[in-house]
Amino acid sequence: CNVSSERYKHNIQDLALGLEDLMKLRAVSFNYNADDRAAIGFIAEEAAEIDSRLVFMRDGKIEGFNYDTVTALITQAVQEQNGNIENINKQLADSGLQIDNLTKEMKALADRLKSVEDDVIDLKARVKELEEKSIVPKPVVE
Repeated sequence: CNVSSERYKHNIQDLALGLEDLMKLRAVSFNYNADDRAAIGFIAEEAAEIDSRLVFMRDGKIEGFNYDTVTALITQAVQEQNGNIENINKQLADSGLQIDNLTKEMKALADRLKSVEDDVIDLKARVKELEEKSIVPKPVVE
């Protein structure tokens, strides 16, 4: 059990590792040399290339992966993903509002176009009526 109380810690800083680093970890399946037992996990040497705090050493050599430390990395990555999701949701909501506004504007333009078309039909009928009454001359067709 690792102690987690703040009273046992100093130089506390937000974790600079995150989603990008988590994505670099290669999850593998393998068998142990000693007893051929099947397992899943990480390769400590690969993890050390990402950050040395992800591994533990013995006699100056990389010995294993610190599985308890990866929890903080996963938490940071999930928080980053959540921020990304919130940004995408906001962008989608903003886009939805823009689409709604454009739809309203298009409906208003369609209504105006219908009104203009109706006016043109009325004007054509009025001109025809005036032509028939010889109030306006009929156009000459050559």
